[in-house]
Amino acid sequence: MITFRNVSHRYPGGHGRTFDALTDVTFDVAEGSSVAIWGRSGSGKSTLLNLIAGLDQATAGSVRVAGQDLGAMSERALTRWRGRHVGVVFQFFQLLPTLTVRENLLLAMEFVGVVPRPERTGRIDELLQRVGIERQRDKFPAQLSGGEQQRAAVARALANRPALVVADEPTGNLDVASARAVMNLFGTLRERGVTIVTVTHDEEIAARADRIIALDDGRCVAEPRSTP
Repeated sequence: MITFRNVSHRYPGGHGRTFDALTDVTFDVAEGSSVAIWGRSGSGKSTLLNLIAGLDQATAGSVRVAGQDLGAMSERALTRWRGRHVGVVFQFFQLLPTLTVRENLLLAMEFVGVVPRPERTGRIDELLQRVGIERQRDKFPAQLSGGEQQRAAVARALANRPALVVADEPTGNLDVASARAVMNLFGTLRERGVTIVTVTHDEEIAARADRIIALDDGRCVAEPRSTP
């Protein structure tokens, strides 16, 4: 599903300087597996996730996801590809504030057209029920708690039945019960063949993953057999 070969990513800094977020990263992720990305703050975890989702492109090396060479694709092609194949759960939700929860999910569906129009209302109701916020479907993001916004973001990421879900700290704003509900949902998706890649500091999420990719200062380090 995912292949990184000698991938580096450099950000421009001030006064002509640069910052190396990732350096010479190589790994493979099998289709249908669950992977936790682990590391200290600033170790490159979110950058790695953005490269997998095609939200950014590597400075050097090769990134292939679901058979596509992401470095060879235009921004427009990447946007279309991501909408059809990748569900992204952002750390800070990124729900559209002028749309209700239901409308946020509906827009995601309309953008790519994977789910037939007659099935969309039922799909939305199913997802909101699975993440436990079906009663909030007609509220705007500002009317929701942080945990409710996070669950809405998870539902939106799953709207188009993606083969790959990438999530940046998906339980960071949730109480224990809600966090376990999201983890159980991810577990169900994995059983259905969906590949799950999660950036997390949550030891329970990491323990549930098939493997852990640990980062330190932008480099892959030895993958531990259990959480740090």
